[in-house]
Amino acid sequence: MEPSNNWLGVTQITMRPRTIIALVVVSVALSIAAAIGVYVENLGHLRLSTNDPGPWGEFGDYIGGILNPLFALINAAAVTYIGFTINRLESEREKEAERRQQLDKQERIAAERRKNTVQLIDRFQNLQFYKEVSAPVWEIFVKWRHWKGPDGTHYRFSVVTGFVHYQQMDFQSEAERSPFGHNFVRFVDHYHPADYVPPKLRSTREPAYIQSALSEHQALTCWLEYWGNIHTMIDAELVDEQILRRALSDWYGYWMELVAELRYIVETLYREKRSSNGFMDSVHEPLPNWIEETKAIEKCFFSDAPNNWYKSIMEVCDSRAKLIFEEINPLISERINVNSKSDAGR
Repeated sequence: MEPSNNWLGVTQITMRPRTIIALVVVSVALSIAAAIGVYVENLGHLRLSTNDPGPWGEFGDYIGGILNPLFALINAAAVTYIGFTINRLESEREKEAERRQQLDKQERIAAERRKNTVQLIDRFQNLQFYKEVSAPVWEIFVKWRHWKGPDGTHYRFSVVTGFVHYQQMDFQSEAERSPFGHNFVRFVDHYHPADYVPPKLRSTREPAYIQSALSEHQALTCWLEYWGNIHTMIDAELVDEQILRRALSDWYGYWMELVAELRYIVETLYREKRSSNGFMDSVHEPLPNWIEETKAIEKCFFSDAPNNWYKSIMEVCDSRAKLIFEEINPLISERINVNSKSDAGR
């Protein structure tokens, strides 16, 4: 016998089939013995003659009358028990099949998550992605942080306006602005492809560049979109968040200060609604998706960092971004005035 709980929470005793059969056999034997004993006790003086079948018929009627209802009750109980047992076995079989299907589904989902996770990590560590995206973004960070003088100021202005004033940007004039000789990382403007050859370094017959590489702005956009895709897949539970955190959080941390400072400035421009003066396309223009996506990625990667490390980094980045915003603000105002005059002339 085994204890179990029913749906009311009451403990029940579940007996095994062999135990039930043994109890039924014993009960039947005791019932027959009791019936015969009663007969002998009360009618034992009547002899069962071998020549006269009458007493045997009476004895049979007595036994049948006593035991037939009992046998009918036992038969009904047995049929009921068998029916309940079959239903229980079918229910358990269905539950087991459902459980296996659920396990199979969970295993498939887990396998798909691992596959997506590995693909994202492989993409980041791919040599082509590193050469065309990660390395240029690192150079952007170096120039963003260390390029001094008017050209450095204009460079930072160009990076910002690529996300705020994109549809009205004159990329050709920005790219051909000279001199860019102080760009100590690479003699390329933010909007020229990375394989661009400046005029002073090429002959008159050579093309300016072979259109095979991304510009810095394109590389930065791809880089931000990559982390946006990671956020989307984490949010949809399509990847293993813990594995991604272990594999990519340190890498993201190398570029995080650039993202945080750029994000602060772009948010400030949108918040000040400079679009009403012609700087942006519309006062209702939404923030770029990467703004909230990178915040979510950082929360995922660094929320458990010790000693308020992430909070301290963001405070430093906000302070530095405020200085950069003040530095490029005259160029922003100049661009607003140029656009306003252009609109008035129309």
